[in-house]
Amino acid sequence: MKPRTLIFTLTFFCISSSIHLSAQKDYENWSIEKVVKRMAKNNYCEYHIDDWGFGSPEQTTLEYELRKRATNQELVDLCNHRKAVIRAYAISILDDRKYEHLFPLVLDRIFDYKLVDNKGYQSFVEDEAVGEFFAEVEHLNPQERAIIDSMLIFTDNELEYTNDVLYNLNIKPKHYHRIKELVDTKYTAIVALAKFQNPIDIPLIKEEILNNEYIIRINAIEYFPDDAFKPLLTKLIEEEESFGYDDFEKAVAAYQDSFALQYFEDVLKKVGNASYRDNYVEPIWNALVKYKAPIYNELLFEFWEKDFKINIEEFDYLLAFDSIRCKQLAICSIENAIEINNYDEHTLPHILDYLIENDYKIACTLIIQQLKEHRGLDYMYFTNAAISIHDDEVFEVMFERLETDNSVFNTEHLITAFLRLEDEEINKRLVKTIKSNSNLKDRQIENIKEIFKENNVVFE
Repeated sequence: MKPRTLIFTLTFFCISSSIHLSAQKDYENWSIEKVVKRMAKNNYCEYHIDDWGFGSPEQTTLEYELRKRATNQELVDLCNHRKAVIRAYAISILDDRKYEHLFPLVLDRIFDYKLVDNKGYQSFVEDEAVGEFFAEVEHLNPQERAIIDSMLIFTDNELEYTNDVLYNLNIKPKHYHRIKELVDTKYTAIVALAKFQNPIDIPLIKEEILNNEYIIRINAIEYFPDDAFKPLLTKLIEEEESFGYDDFEKAVAAYQDSFALQYFEDVLKKVGNASYRDNYVEPIWNALVKYKAPIYNELLFEFWEKDFKINIEEFDYLLAFDSIRCKQLAICSIENAIEINNYDEHTLPHILDYLIENDYKIACTLIIQQLKEHRGLDYMYFTNAAISIHDDEVFEVMFERLETDNSVFNTEHLITAFLRLEDEEINKRLVKTIKSNSNLKDRQIENIKEIFKENNVVFE
């Protein structure tokens, strides 16, 4: 970039920023009426703030002022504003405030079909009816929510949110005939219908899945895993229309039989060790976790060994089936701690606790190895484990690391762990060791002093 062009660009940026900041400052002095009038004139709902650092869109700034200064009663009044966008903003803010009297407001406006122009920064956001904003409020009590959901099911309406209600519906006999009526107009009605597991509905469910966008209806099979649907699943598998979709994998996993196992084995064989393997492993693993069965155990072990897919629940589940193999994989998991922690931050401490309890010697060896070599946020799991076993050899390794280490995370975790012991002699040695570490920067020393202060220990 030429110097003159650069100067012009910087000058323009500074002027633009100054104008923006000035305008933003003016907003703070605007009355609520003026804020609302400007939002109504803009006439759109802003979903995303500008990520480039050039200031947020005006509508977002105005919304902030409305949130900050409008009273609940003013917002209640705005739920009847002539502009749809203001009604939408008003109910959203009241919901975020957990306003206690949302229910009558929702009843009044739930079938308000005036469209709100939704905008999102660099993303496509569909326009919505005002009624969607009212139907979606989160802070109704269970009885109020049941009434609203029942209204949506038993009243003909154009709201997209009705599909959410049907999809998540805890079915009751009274729902059956109404849900069947809705199959032609609400795409999740077929999923709700499948939950009744009525064999008479199998042809209708098949037809809906085949003749429409199947991936948003495939859950019907998950809730009704009848053998009659296997030819349909096989057809979709042969057309390779299914791979990598969470809902499809769950629909297959729900069978918990050799048909499902063969499908998963074929997918994994086809994928092999390709770089995109995780795109297929992740949805399959999620499906097997949801529909655990002995027939899937070998696959779960494979995902743990090859892909580090493990969590506390699955660890305990597999432990009951094969404790010897679990112990071997537990050791491997600690040796590859960063892989496990990237997947689930709670599992690593659980595996460490298991090894400490079941093979103390191996656990100490692994903890020492990681205390010597590991770096990063999950270093604290090993310092925590070291404190729990209270082993002198382990403590020596921690002090040796502290003598030379300049990692912010490592040093802070080591120091915090030692201070938890509340041991005066260890605290004295801790101070001496820190002072001897020439690799620590002044700023790090100041942070360390703050840690001492927080633990009511004098750093001297």
